[in-house]
Amino acid sequence: MSRRTTMWSFLVGMAFLLTACGGSAATSPPATDAGGGGTAATDAPQPTDAAAATDAGSGGGGGTSGSFDGKVCDLLTPSEVEGVMGASGVTTTETPYLQNAGYCLYSSADGSAAVAISFLDGAVGSAAWDAYSAILGDDVVQIDGIGDGAIFIKSAASLYLWKNGRMVGITAGLSADDEAQRIDWSKQLADFIDDRL
Repeated sequence: MSRRTTMWSFLVGMAFLLTACGGSAATSPPATDAGGGGTAATDAPQPTDAAAATDAGSGGGGGTSGSFDGKVCDLLTPSEVEGVMGASGVTTTETPYLQNAGYCLYSSADGSAAVAISFLDGAVGSAAWDAYSAILGDDVVQIDGIGDGAIFIKSAASLYLWKNGRMVGITAGLSADDEAQRIDWSKQLADFIDDRL
């Protein structure tokens, strides 16, 4: 499975879940090229203060506990992604937070590293967490010490973090990367996000 297929599978799954939970077309995944770094596309009206695209040089991120302000790419900085993934030249493409959902894609300049995060809150976030946390069996790895709850779902190659009524999905790495490595990367990235929810 290619990197593009993995990322789109994750984002399409989230969009499907949002639609099933009463979301709208405004919560569709962003349209980007395979290399990332493109601009997010949506037919929905854009909030005037939303950052549609952030690059590695524009700062972002940081903050103290509970500081999320609606800019999903602020949950992780490009430099944090670079440090965890061992990549350079990471840029972001954001679908602005709208109707309880938002997405951010992080891509390295050479295409060797990719991270996608989705953010859901309100009833949509709660329904998504309830659905994901109800999955049992060998497909789920319980992650201790992060947020109010965290799980890694192997078939989705994604970690789902629940904290303060908010759910963040983290997909780190490419389909060719080792599963244990992807779990480790996801946990490291979740630690940064956990402090900001």
